[in-house]
Amino acid sequence: MNATAHALGNAGTQAAGVERLTRSGRIFIAVLLIVVLEGALRKWLSSSLTLPLVLTRDALALYAIAHAFMQGHLHRYGIVSRILLAWSCCVFVWGMLQLIMGENETMVLLIGFRFWLLYVWFAFAVTASMSEHDYRVAIKTILWILVLTGPLVVLQSFSPVGARINTEIDSDSEAFTVGRGIVRTTGTFSFTAGQAAFVAMCTPLAMLMLESRKRTKFQRLFSLAVLGAFLAAVVVSGSRGAILFSGSLFGLYLLGSVFLAPGKRKVFALFATVFIVLMVGLSLYLFRDAVEATQERFETAAGAGDVLGSRVIEAFVGEHDVLEKFTWTGHGLGMGSNMANYVKTSGEGERTFLLSETETGRSLLEAGLLGYLLIALKTAMGLVGVAKSIFQTLRTRRMFAMLLWIALFVAIFTWAYIGQLTINAILGVMLAVGLLAFKYPNFQLLK
Repeated sequence: MNATAHALGNAGTQAAGVERLTRSGRIFIAVLLIVVLEGALRKWLSSSLTLPLVLTRDALALYAIAHAFMQGHLHRYGIVSRILLAWSCCVFVWGMLQLIMGENETMVLLIGFRFWLLYVWFAFAVTASMSEHDYRVAIKTILWILVLTGPLVVLQSFSPVGARINTEIDSDSEAFTVGRGIVRTTGTFSFTAGQAAFVAMCTPLAMLMLESRKRTKFQRLFSLAVLGAFLAAVVVSGSRGAILFSGSLFGLYLLGSVFLAPGKRKVFALFATVFIVLMVGLSLYLFRDAVEATQERFETAAGAGDVLGSRVIEAFVGEHDVLEKFTWTGHGLGMGSNMANYVKTSGEGERTFLLSETETGRSLLEAGLLGYLLIALKTAMGLVGVAKSIFQTLRTRRMFAMLLWIALFVAIFTWAYIGQLTINAILGVMLAVGLLAFKYPNFQLLK
């Protein structure tokens, strides 16, 4: 009787044309909002809010996993579930081995389990249980955040280093600068890498908005707002990696949109490309001070021997001294995170990375031989994802999936996933968006 009533209720809702978020969709958006707003609350209200917000976010992630399991969503993806379960068992057994051998501490090990496993399971759980409507609302939420924080990053860029908008309430430290007294923008995050990661995640989503068919005047205006906010965020970021990363994806999108357009729409695609290039030129002119400061930063870094190419290579293979510090058991899961340093110093030390500045280095030094397995799994997942997304792009003639998985491939190797709390969650959110692109290959953002 209850099942019949529930079915009739769903039928009535669909007939009325009303779509509602599922519980998994609401949890996903809640986690996303905490990720984005946690830094703002921490730096402009109180740094003491960090722990409650992180615990709330992690509790929501655990609840999403439990909900997906209890509702049977995970069972529909048996192969992936078994692979993740086997990987989790390997991480647990290896962590306990390190603990028994005296290579780690209990609290740091728990932090390691959290970094290595929680948001991978979260991404899989929400992918298995979110509806297409959930996916649409989630992407629109991310794009609205991009648009609404656009004026903020511009204001940060034009404000002095010591301005309230560029400082933290409980800290005397000054914001990082690109040069000429122009700050590296942080947006709502408390550190520059968080803002750079958010912009990188938004890059393929902004391209999705551009390639979607607009049916109303509001959709066209919103598309322009997304493009403007995206360009502003990249240009004033002051991050060499963000500029090259987002710029490369953007260029690939422009070429692909013309190449993949059907015969009758190629002319329109060319006109759209010209318009977008003009918008890029306008952004470079409006923020020319930030552009000149960033250019000087490129030149200064190159003159000091800080070649970006070598840093990219290190990000993928680790620093030159990683093998010298390497042990087969590793120095302890979680030991390479900034949270581990915070715990080991009882909250009085700076949140720095103890073992390595690169993700590959952290993986190998934390877990030893298990780190090589992690790198192999990430490589396999990235290559399969990129290959599948290319076939999907050629079939649907839409660039979104390919751009998203290229971005993910770079992110899983270069971002501080097992090193920084916020980056850990952002990559989990981004992975979910990437997996959902395969679940809904004919997804339409605008209706």
